[in-house]
Amino acid sequence: MRWARDKDAVVSAFQTPGPFYIRRAEPSATISDKKPFKLGKSYILRDGQDVSIFACGIMVTEALKAQEALTKEGISARVVNMHTIRPLDEEMVIKCAQETKGLVVCEEHSIIGGLASVINQAVCENHLQK
Repeated sequence: MRWARDKDAVVSAFQTPGPFYIRRAEPSATISDKKPFKLGKSYILRDGQDVSIFACGIMVTEALKAQEALTKEGISARVVNMHTIRPLDEEMVIKCAQETKGLVVCEEHSIIGGLASVINQAVCENHLQK
């Protein structure tokens, strides 16, 4: 499944005009799911009502571990695989902000221009508050 996703990302890069950046995770971070890769579209790996955890790349595995730990504490966490940062799936961010009590970003990249930065911007631009 991992190599199929890599292939889909490369095909998307080829079909998209202008510069394109692909950041690959190590094979140990493979997530076994059957969701198709679509540029700019994230998807929910696990549903929950209390908090939404957004992650990309190798941090998706860590977000799933966090969700399991939170479940043991009685906290219902949604895990979203945000496999593309730009274009951002703003619709998913807004949906999660409206449906859960909080948003958490799990990332190991730069704060500036990274996943947390673009999610924060989307929330602020849409005036979403709890």
